[in-house]
Amino acid sequence: MAVGVPHGDQNRQNYSQNYRGSRQQSLTKCKFCGKSHVFDRRKCPAYNVECFYCHKFGHFKEVCDKKELDERKANSQNWQPRQQSNSQNWQPRQKSNYRIGY
Repeated sequence: MAVGVPHGDQNRQNYSQNYRGSRQQSLTKCKFCGKSHVFDRRKCPAYNVECFYCHKFGHFKEVCDKKELDERKANSQNWQPRQQSNSQNWQPRQKSNYRIGY
């Protein structure tokens, strides 16, 4: 027992530290709803809920695998390489008569 700490306060402090530690360890980001909560599938807010994107049950649109896949496909199809500059339009700069720093 710590010196100068009443017995009841020490127990309360130990309980508080243990509770916070165990709670932080059990909170994980859920792949079904995207929020952090204690993992219990039946207590997940997305449990038995229809996805607004793919219309399957058990997850939210924000974490929908089909949505992510479709977005990746769309991004890769829209990608185009940069156009090469037209060298025929290129002209060298004219030399300046001004001297800088002299």
